[in-house]
Amino acid sequence: MRARPRRQRARAETAGRRRGIVGRAGPSVVLAVLLGLVVLGASACADDADEAPVTEDVAPDPEAAADPPEDDALEDAEEPVAVGEATLLWSAEHEDRIEVVAPAPDGVHVAVGAEATFVYQLADGRVMEALVRRHRPEDLAWSADGERLAIGLGVHGVSLTEAETGDERDELGEGYNSRVAFAADDARLATGERGGAITVWDAEAGEALVELVADDLPEGPGMEASVTALAHHPDDPALLAVTHWDQCTTRIWDTEAEEVVHALDLGANCHLQPTPFAFAPDGETMVGPDLEDDALVLRSWTVDDAEPVDHVPYDDQLADLAFSPDGALLAVAGRPSPQADARVHVLDAATGDLVALIEPEPGEAGEVVQLVTVAVTPDGGHVVLGRADGIVEAWRLPDAEELVAPEPEPCEPLAIPSDVLFDTGSAELKGEADAVLTELAEDLADGFAEAELTVVGHTDSRGDADANQELSVERGEAVARWLASWAEEHDVAGWDLVVEGRGDTELAAQDVDEDGEFLDAAGALNRRVEIGIAAEECDP
Repeated sequence: MRARPRRQRARAETAGRRRGIVGRAGPSVVLAVLLGLVVLGASACADDADEAPVTEDVAPDPEAAADPPEDDALEDAEEPVAVGEATLLWSAEHEDRIEVVAPAPDGVHVAVGAEATFVYQLADGRVMEALVRRHRPEDLAWSADGERLAIGLGVHGVSLTEAETGDERDELGEGYNSRVAFAADDARLATGERGGAITVWDAEAGEALVELVADDLPEGPGMEASVTALAHHPDDPALLAVTHWDQCTTRIWDTEAEEVVHALDLGANCHLQPTPFAFAPDGETMVGPDLEDDALVLRSWTVDDAEPVDHVPYDDQLADLAFSPDGALLAVAGRPSPQADARVHVLDAATGDLVALIEPEPGEAGEVVQLVTVAVTPDGGHVVLGRADGIVEAWRLPDAEELVAPEPEPCEPLAIPSDVLFDTGSAELKGEADAVLTELAEDLADGFAEAELTVVGHTDSRGDADANQELSVERGEAVARWLASWAEEHDVAGWDLVVEGRGDTELAAQDVDEDGEFLDAAGALNRRVEIGIAAEECDP
């Protein structure tokens, strides 16, 4: 994986206030403005209505008719609201498309599903972990306490993973294209798969509690019954929204009563395209696409009785939508049109104002950007999006507080990615390595003026083991020489430098998939130089 610097682009579009799709006051009032849409036809009709009537006795004055009629409604309209600037924090490229992004409840990490499951540090885009399972991930869900990560796999069911260690705790089910969702109390985990069945599991014991299958699902070998999305109600652990490919239907299950309490025909054509659907965090409404007079709209329904509340027009298919955890924001990712790339519109859920417009830049080949998934971080200040071309991006919203990467634990080994120090297969330090090593040396000198520093080189699993061992030693030596030179220049006389090479014998992450194919993004975690610290300050 390689981080890709991108040009930060200011956004200064405007959007007028419009009615929301939730027609009542309160924190669940979501969306009055969607995607900067301006319905010009309504204004045109108003202009026609304001023209002076023509009587039989008085002919219209041709000069007066040429003047545009006044429109009181336009005079009373509010001033447009300026859209703030969203800033690109970082982006990284994967070999496969990004299927899902899932910010962790801790607000520090985000899980990304691509060729494997990768855990990034939100503040700086550093890859912290690569979780390689029996197949690539298609869905991800964190438990509310952040202790477990459920990974829905394309094949072989679901991997339930311990967040702290990255170890697989349970293997649940054996289905295809698995979807996952924790209940509000974390006690249960719902999974859905290609055949359309929903299984509710005891999340602690890993035991199936109940299997649910709707009576009216299509039958046969096709994928129409496939579950494309699961969403648990934010407060009621029994309520589960299940979206299928069959005519874009979302069913609201009472999993305890084992019955469908509502079935919503979303109306839009979602075959072969996952259809976004979400409960509002206040638990009162739910939002998804629908048709109104054969036009696509974004609609909300009440949770209690599934009554439509309101809607706004939407010109294109929806790729994904996501609320911020506090319900203050709704991020809407659209699918691209033939003329334009897809964009993410971030809306103030209470007022309907367009808070920020995120326009990802085209990939290196200039292809049209296709968005797959979007999420808002727990702080409500950042948006993470995933693209079909394998790029994941993190954006800071206007006025959001800057994320700060956690400080490493004192005396713990410090890992430096080899990719920022060396070219592939080389042990010669790159020019940009100076800045990285200078910062490291200054921190070491401030904290450990007297220490034994063990510089250990590591490689990924590719290539010959003997060659990897030799390369790891040479890279360790190169870093040690640089540190020795810096120490001499800055009068740091208390360092004792030791060099070791471990080759590919101590991998930080599995870097081949279930078919034995090398995963470069995981391999980047293995290509590293570690600095071990032995000092008086580290003695227990």
